[in-house]
Amino acid sequence: MLICLSIFNSAFAILTTPNQVAPTNGAINQNVNVILDWNAVTGMTGYQYQYDTSPSFNSPDFFNGNLGNTSQVTLANLQFNTTYYWHVRSVDTATVSIWSVTYSFTTDILSGIQSINNKGLVCKVNNQHLIITTEQDIIRAVCEIYNTAGQLVNQEKLINTQTEIEINNWRKGIYFVFIANSKSNQSFKLLVQ
Repeated sequence: MLICLSIFNSAFAILTTPNQVAPTNGAINQNVNVILDWNAVTGMTGYQYQYDTSPSFNSPDFFNGNLGNTSQVTLANLQFNTTYYWHVRSVDTATVSIWSVTYSFTTDILSGIQSINNKGLVCKVNNQHLIITTEQDIIRAVCEIYNTAGQLVNQEKLINTQTEIEINNWRKGIYFVFIANSKSNQSFKLLVQ
């Protein structure tokens, strides 16, 4: 019996579990295109990784990935202001290691929009207003703002070179801004938090 156990243990060597390197556990303000990095393990043929918005890895956002002999992966287009959980394990043709410790990180908070400067139009957000600054040839353009359901929530005629639209009483979410006149059409997304 002891001899069989000894043979069994030597035939099925246990793979080493990788240790996460980055992002560090509990990291905040991570880019929505984040690189998961862990230490390389010898004797493996690849890695499995999982990430999710739930620490139990059972939400609709759950993702399970497989990699070859590389100890990092880029996650692209994650949600803003969201906590993600992730872990990794090494695999070979016959066995897998146990999962690493589950780490978490939180993505950046997008408050408004990045300053847009395009074709005579500058848009920025402060805490309460969307501020649109235009060159003379965009005056008399119409600015329409829609929610994700396609409902028009605001319409303004740009009659001055600077227009302020109050947004502090709007529901949190993504809005689509369209600015058009006979000379140009421009659009961008606005996130209200």
